[in-house]
Amino acid sequence: MRAILRALLFVSFAVLALAFTPDGKAVASSGKDHLIRLWNVGTGARERLYLGHLDAVSALAFAKDNSAL
Repeated sequence: MRAILRALLFVSFAVLALAFTPDGKAVASSGKDHLIRLWNVGTGARERLYLGHLDAVSALAFAKDNSAL
């Protein structure tokens, strides 16, 4: 988790939202750069980058069964 927090401190955009998966194994972050990043909580590694949003992403939520972000 510390690695994720360090990474978020040094990004060049404002982080607007964070959401943990229901199992707590991953966290998603989003912000003014129009991207969503999915992080592995255990390793701190970025696992996925979601592109294509036309504006800032200001809210995130996971389905209770982890099937959708």
